[in-house]
Amino acid sequence: MTTTASAVSHDRPSDSASRAERLVAAEDAFTRGDFVAAEASTRAMLADDPADGRALLIAGAIALARHAHRDALDLTDRAIAAWRDGDPPASLQHNRGIALGGMGRLDEAVEALAAAVSVVPNHRQYRASLAMLLHAAGRREESFEVAAAASGAPENVIAAAVAFEVGNLGLCRQLLDRSLPGFERGVREQLAEKQWHELRTYHRYLDALLAYRRRNSEPPSKSREPLYVVGDSHSLSPARFPLRLAGRPYVATPRLVFGVKAWHLARAQRGDANLYAAAFARALGSLPSGATAAMSVGEIDTRAEEGFLPVLRRAGIDTIEGRRERIAPAMADALAFAARAAREAGVTLAAITVPAPRADVSDRSAEDGRDVAEVIQLVNDSMREAATELGLGVIDIYAHTVGADRFARPGLHLDSVHLLPSVLGKASR
Repeated sequence: MTTTASAVSHDRPSDSASRAERLVAAEDAFTRGDFVAAEASTRAMLADDPADGRALLIAGAIALARHAHRDALDLTDRAIAAWRDGDPPASLQHNRGIALGGMGRLDEAVEALAAAVSVVPNHRQYRASLAMLLHAAGRREESFEVAAAASGAPENVIAAAVAFEVGNLGLCRQLLDRSLPGFERGVREQLAEKQWHELRTYHRYLDALLAYRRRNSEPPSKSREPLYVVGDSHSLSPARFPLRLAGRPYVATPRLVFGVKAWHLARAQRGDANLYAAAFARALGSLPSGATAAMSVGEIDTRAEEGFLPVLRRAGIDTIEGRRERIAPAMADALAFAARAAREAGVTLAAITVPAPRADVSDRSAEDGRDVAEVIQLVNDSMREAATELGLGVIDIYAHTVGADRFARPGLHLDSVHLLPSVLGKASR
């Protein structure tokens, strides 16, 4: 649900350019990802006419691409109010929904995205965005229906993830097979590149999970009492496998929150409401009062290409002390948010540490590998400390998986980042 920007050209149309020329220049620059040039064109248009709906549409889309959701909502609402050429296009409702979702206003976001899909039912991005927001809002059945409605399209993977989440592995297999032609043909029209890539990643992960389940049946559990594993894609792997917490037997029951990071929870704790923190809180709030849950959040924050490490590198922070000073407060805030959301939901919460990383990831340099291992250790140290202060339990999967040189022991991973389904249960003992 994001747009990837890349600077191409900063040429600005001349002040004498007509509105039509400026509009073409703005749309062309936006399509290229040159938001500076697109913004210059729209600024010139809005200086002449502050109620130019098309210029406001582009300006709102630029704000969305920069994750400036409040500005995007304001600009998009102004565009809808000012639209002169018939009914406002569905793209405005879509952009409005994404802006509202980015601010954590999930129910309003769903309403706006549903309006966009009602106008253009077969638009892939609108449909995928609606399915994702419905899932974030805790409306899994509706999310499934929207994502499954396509035929041979990447958004079928969202429905496949829901099928796996609720335990229908046969249906998950059917949906993965149905979506495969879209990936094989490279069907990306109407989908942002990042969105297409994320769905492709989920396809490969779910495919690997199903292959593992074919070879390895679910072990018997001494209890069918659920321990809800709430968090990112790692919450799916141990689904329906036995584990223990504080000596008590449970069976792992996933509550997936697509894309959630510890950083999202930390931002919300600091007053910056956002989609992922709202979805995490909504997931906890959907659990039965008195339930027991474990948060599986933090692995996305510790990758070489996203999370803490790129931020630390841009800031020139390369000492372990300096990195700890930046990571520890963020993790403390993330766990404080999660603990508060759990209290409000009447749920007992534990934290799952981030597993040790594989040493043999093919597309990662040796330097990146060492830095990832260090960041994961710092994240886990901070997580344990914060959990202790907040009175939360800890399932220390890091201690169970780590071997020499802070890397994972061999034979524990399903793919480059996700663990085998049985590992969480073994770690919880």
